[in-house]
Amino acid sequence: MAKKIAFVQNKGGSLKTTSTVNLAGAYCKQYPDKKVLIVECDGQGNSTASFGLKANEYEKTMYDVFMGTKKPEDCIINAWGDMIHIIPANADMNYVEFDMMQDLDEATRMKTFNIIQELKGYDL
Repeated sequence: MAKKIAFVQNKGGSLKTTSTVNLAGAYCKQYPDKKVLIVECDGQGNSTASFGLKANEYEKTMYDVFMGTKKPEDCIINAWGDMIHIIPANADMNYVEFDMMQDLDEATRMKTFNIIQELKGYDL
């Protein structure tokens, strides 16, 4: 059964990225037979960068998932071995709210909720 943990805060510098990547590492150390998926939604891409990856080099990101052009599972990359995976985000995320406003309706407001629900049953 999957466990979901979210670090959410609109303010920068509140240790969201640090907490996320360190908890992922600790979890993998404690449970080496389990896998972790980090879903990054920050346009700076710092979670991705924490694993030595360059977020701006990826074409399939959370922006595409939010915009409905890609499925979450199509955007997953290996961040660390076969244990930690990430759906990267890059500077495109800085425009996601503006781009989504063009289609603002009930379905759009529920998009974030539905994306997370889709990941619920995803098995790495």
